[in-house]
Amino acid sequence: MTDTQTKIKLRASSKLACQIAGVHQGRFNEAVHFGFYPCAPETIPGRARSFDVDDVVALMIYQHGMRTGLSAKAAGHKACVVRKFMRKHPDAPRAYLVTGSFATVEIVADDFDMTTEFLPMGSDYQDPICSVEVVNLDWRRKLAVAEITDKARKVRG
Repeated sequence: MTDTQTKIKLRASSKLACQIAGVHQGRFNEAVHFGFYPCAPETIPGRARSFDVDDVVALMIYQHGMRTGLSAKAAGHKACVVRKFMRKHPDAPRAYLVTGSFATVEIVADDFDMTTEFLPMGSDYQDPICSVEVVNLDWRRKLAVAEITDKARKVRG
């Protein structure tokens, strides 16, 4: 597990974050501009975005979604749902993304009973679970930390 102190200290520029995640920086900026990636780190005009480790992890999830055929909007939604989860659960080793019949991620949890058949809905309607995706956050964090650290060494070196 990547400790919280390490995650807080390390920062990556937008260019480095995109390199680590395998995202074309221009396409990423377009996705942010069109509202497809609303969880991008805040910035001011003329200044590069600064990504923390979990921001880089969310960008990796965005790229994975794009690579597997999701639209920029759907991949951005998925990444931002996971980023929101990581803010609430900063040390969670994994996230379970549970999708119902409406084809959107309905639940993100740090634990999930894989025998569950239906999403909890407030009424008599039960939405069947169509898929559960497990996202290995620890592995992605370790990769992001290693890449950011390596780049910092090369700059200082």
